[in-house]
Amino acid sequence: MAIITAIKRLIGRARAKLTLPGYVIPLAVLVAVLFAYFVSDYYFLGDDCFISLRYARNLVEGHGLVYNPGERVEGYTNFLWVVMLAGFMFVGLPPEPICAALGIASGILILFAIIYFGARRRGATDPLIWIAPLCLAGNRTFCAWSTGGLATQFFSLLALLGVLCFVGERERQVRWPWASALLLAAATLTRPEGALFFTVALCFFVVDAVILRRRRLLTVAPWLVVYVLIVGTHVGWRYGYYGYLLPNTFYAKVSGFWWDQSRIWLWAFASKSNLVWICPLLVILFVLKRDFVSILFATLVASYLGYLVYIGGDHHEFRLATPILPYLYWLFQEGAWAVQDWCTARSRSTRTSLPAGMIVGAVLVGATVLSNGNRLSLEFQKGTGIASVEGSRSYASRRIEEGKFLRSLVIDGLLSGKELLAVVGAGALPYYSRLPTLDLCGLNDLAVGHQEITRRGVIAHEKRASHEYLVRRGVVIYETTQGIVQPRQIPGGPGPMLHRTVTTPYYQGPLRCVKAKGRYLLFATTLSDAQFRKTFSRCEIVF
Repeated sequence: MAIITAIKRLIGRARAKLTLPGYVIPLAVLVAVLFAYFVSDYYFLGDDCFISLRYARNLVEGHGLVYNPGERVEGYTNFLWVVMLAGFMFVGLPPEPICAALGIASGILILFAIIYFGARRRGATDPLIWIAPLCLAGNRTFCAWSTGGLATQFFSLLALLGVLCFVGERERQVRWPWASALLLAAATLTRPEGALFFTVALCFFVVDAVILRRRRLLTVAPWLVVYVLIVGTHVGWRYGYYGYLLPNTFYAKVSGFWWDQSRIWLWAFASKSNLVWICPLLVILFVLKRDFVSILFATLVASYLGYLVYIGGDHHEFRLATPILPYLYWLFQEGAWAVQDWCTARSRSTRTSLPAGMIVGAVLVGATVLSNGNRLSLEFQKGTGIASVEGSRSYASRRIEEGKFLRSLVIDGLLSGKELLAVVGAGALPYYSRLPTLDLCGLNDLAVGHQEITRRGVIAHEKRASHEYLVRRGVVIYETTQGIVQPRQIPGGPGPMLHRTVTTPYYQGPLRCVKAKGRYLLFATTLSDAQFRKTFSRCEIVF
């Protein structure tokens, strides 16, 4: 009887500890509803995700981590993500829904991690711990890039878990910290920007040990060894396999500092997300409160934004800014806490402080959710080279259709399957067509990727293969217009296009057109007339 009584008491105490205020469940439901609504609204698979899928498929099929069999070029920046997708392919799972599901699951885990971190620091009963997750769940960038099929959100999750684990190890005075180093190493294998998160953490670790004397300098060594051993092994393998210490995407996409583009991108990110109106709260935070976590998160945000400013942002709508959103909204949440604590100290009552914190939180969440209506206009996209989520979705959908149609021509014997393509979007079209492909911007080509930039243009798409180089490579289908596969019939003309020549900064000359299965293929070629007619002898040659 005594044992039963003791068990009942333990159960009673556990229930008392687990008793939460009535507003917790509605707030949790609101986070879930906001995230589910915006994820479903923005859901898409981006064209770039199929680059990773092509590498993964070639690995599974025994060709190695290559884009084209026989050509060792690292045209991806997400090693761990590609290997994971290859594992799912190997066991027979469809890769397209898998990569989308992984991104969405990563977004959910980020929300859970922020809620848990807030509850651990302020208590599960504090309503203000829901500010950051509500803002994230209602943020267009966070929700949109939880989809897309890219490694963006998976990288954000690994980096966040590494940073939070780093904070936890510091607070617990862990003698041999390795978990945070392992997570940050995994983040670096997923995207190279993980090295930046590790470097910031390392600086704080050294300051803790040398200046603050909070941790022993000796504990830095094993932490550093874990990271260097993992990342260094991958860099060594990369050099042995591809011949370079950095991925080819770095050489192809990073063209140096360009302030004009950086300024446009940074202002668009801040204004379209309504961050520009709520950033003054950060000033209030650092006036009223300066703790380790706030300084660490602010340093991460500032360092990462500095990196983005250097590279000019990104072609895709604020995609690369996704990893810093959890830290940024946590700082806003800390600002609301600072306001509440200041009011509490002044009034010596929580009745006046609670409304102040709640008001700040409501403004933050409201401004974030309302920012979903700040869409990028077509004029802005054309003038800046920043593609909206909607534009990326439409583009990828069209390229998927084009790729599947070209594949059907190979299956039906109208194409041999050995024709070398040269395209700007090296994702869905090459993936589904399975044709050997050269990316005109140099993503999967060493010669183009390492050439000097000749003109500034669309960020990360500024290098372009010359016509002379394509002649040397023997390109059969050279994309010079918006898409190779044209509609069945263009109103107002007998064929797919009234003009048979094209003029661009990179190519000036005639177009070729063939008709197959009721649709037109419109492209340039390096083939002679005789070679062209022989190659497309099974199609109807229009001009």
